[in-house]
Amino acid sequence: MKVLALLILATMTACGPSSRNPKQTLSSFLHDTTSGDIDAAYSRLSPDFRTRCSRACFIKLLEEQPGQSRLLLDELRAAEPTTVYLADAKLTSDLTLRLSKEVSATKKEAETPYLFFQNPLDFYPQNTPQQALRSFVLAYSRQRFDVLLRFVPKSLESKLTVDALKQRFTSEPKISAQVERLRQHSEEPLIVEDTIARLPLGEDQEAVLLLEEGRWRVQRLE
Repeated sequence: MKVLALLILATMTACGPSSRNPKQTLSSFLHDTTSGDIDAAYSRLSPDFRTRCSRACFIKLLEEQPGQSRLLLDELRAAEPTTVYLADAKLTSDLTLRLSKEVSATKKEAETPYLFFQNPLDFYPQNTPQQALRSFVLAYSRQRFDVLLRFVPKSLESKLTVDALKQRFTSEPKISAQVERLRQHSEEPLIVEDTIARLPLGEDQEAVLLLEEGRWRVQRLE
């Protein structure tokens, strides 16, 4: 159920056909998948997602989790009428600042300001697996080896210095290809189990992250 919910939130367009707001879009999407209107549901997914997952791929995802759309639809209808809006400000430096606002019956959209989702001065957050992936890729692209040291598992932390990490990363040609593959898949849903997060990168390949001392760290790139 969580995987399907993540898929919906990560790939749904901001305003699908005839939808007035994100909650209406989600409700329509779940209604479409529940009633079997695959074409309507598929049209509500972002163009980027549709290039990575064909209609047949989408049908397979739904078939792997039968009945989940109905459960989510019932949960949505029973929930309080509150909508959380997220906005990403993507800068030319490749940094993305996320803002959010919560709208309810007592907090109208026009009267509610956007607030920063996280500290805007924390350029390399590791609070979630998705954040850690983006931060790791960004730090590598900028050759910020001092930042990359924060992503090393604790078992290796005391054994590495910034210079040693730089030497390892620059002397291994395959690391650049691994990070590029990671970047290509960084927006896809992760499989999170307790303190371990996995990101499939292809056949028999995956990136593995560990949660240690409140920060997600990179254990394996492939």
